[in-house]
Amino acid sequence: MNKVDTIVKNGKIVTSSNVFEAGIAIEDGKIVQISNERLLPPAEEVINANGKLILPGMIDPHVHFLWPNISRDRIDRPWDPRFHDFESGTESAAFGGVTTIIDFNQINRLIVVRIDYFRRHTILNV
Repeated sequence: MNKVDTIVKNGKIVTSSNVFEAGIAIEDGKIVQISNERLLPPAEEVINANGKLILPGMIDPHVHFLWPNISRDRIDRPWDPRFHDFESGTESAAFGGVTTIIDFNQINRLIVVRIDYFRRHTILNV
């Protein structure tokens, strides 16, 4: 059995239709196996989720991230969440368990330009 990067064990996995006890094997940032913990491969890192729920990442279908330096207020008040750009907004989302966002265009620009920008500035890709 090949070694994986990480396994998560002793938790309860929550899906859209069920809650069950199992383990998760992760390789290269992707889930490669969900099974009885006895059947999981060895791992470099073992996360003990004892007493915890293992939830799928959430989706935020409506966010408004600004382009970098679009607003003088963004420069003067970088702590203000109303002025997140794509990098800081997706980082904040990831820390909160949100793994997918749909950003609504706030500037009259071609969507292709925005997609290229996002591809170059994505900080988390799982």
